[in-house]
Amino acid sequence: MKLATHLIKVKGLYNASWTEEKLRKYVYRKIREIDDYYGAQIELLEINDSITEVWVFISALFETDYLEELVEKWLKRHIKEDGLKVTDFEIREILNFKDLFDESKPKYLVFL
Repeated sequence: MKLATHLIKVKGLYNASWTEEKLRKYVYRKIREIDDYYGAQIELLEINDSITEVWVFISALFETDYLEELVEKWLKRHIKEDGLKVTDFEIREILNFKDLFDESKPKYLVFL
């Protein structure tokens, strides 16, 4: 059992060559690429007009600063298909293992 440590929100644009079904299959295939290592789980996949938003829970087990660099590089190297463009991403830490035993900190546990 893995606990989610971070929520990654990715926003992007797609053109008319991408149908909703094709885009959904693509997103799920890309998530499977990182699932074994990061325990990735899609929380939200929203496709409207030419804009898409994907939220992914992961179990990263390291600091957000390093994770931000890693996610940025991965997005640039792995989302290169014609008609797709990542416009923004955000990383939210939802569980810090140092805070897990601090009773004053709220706990939001998501099991992957």
